[in-house]
Amino acid sequence: MNKCKFVDIKPLLGLVRGYPLIPKRGTKPFKQYCKLYEKLIKSVPNTGGIYIWVGPACDRIHRYIGISEEGLQNRFDDEFWQEYTAQWETEHGEAPTVSLACQHYPKWTHKITSQSYRGKAGTTFIVYHELPGWSEPKLRELEAEFIKYFDPVANVDRPEPSGYLHDTAMELANVFEEAIRDFNANDDRGVRAST
Repeated sequence: MNKCKFVDIKPLLGLVRGYPLIPKRGTKPFKQYCKLYEKLIKSVPNTGGIYIWVGPACDRIHRYIGISEEGLQNRFDDEFWQEYTAQWETEHGEAPTVSLACQHYPKWTHKITSQSYRGKAGTTFIVYHELPGWSEPKLRELEAEFIKYFDPVANVDRPEPSGYLHDTAMELANVFEEAIRDFNANDDRGVRAST
């Protein structure tokens, strides 16, 4: 089975660290944020696959599991664009980030305060595995198996897997766990894992 690949978002968190106030879309800080995340995901393929937003080694928390049939890069772009408050919450804390986000975007308050949006706070990297040619139902079954196994904090929907992909899912889960351990070990030594 192929190896997993990574998107290290710590450079993005470094940028966010310099802007304690969450920016409105269209402002210079938000444009800088977009330019940097686009650079970070540039090498991510637009093939189908599964991914996990992961926190640092010290917390061992899997934040979010998702799939994309039509393109991982497009999916990451959507998530960084729509849920960017998670990066501010990671760097500046929950209360100030949520409060400011709700002030800037009052019509989106219900989403900003939801677990699915805020659950990605604390992410330091995304690990993904390409699965080109997998159908949406097959990817959804794999996602259900991963959600059950990894128990991510931001996945509000908890579909029950049917079991027909269980062995494949567990084999792939082991590949993910090994990749996450390797990334964290390299990160702890100051070495960036290769993508």
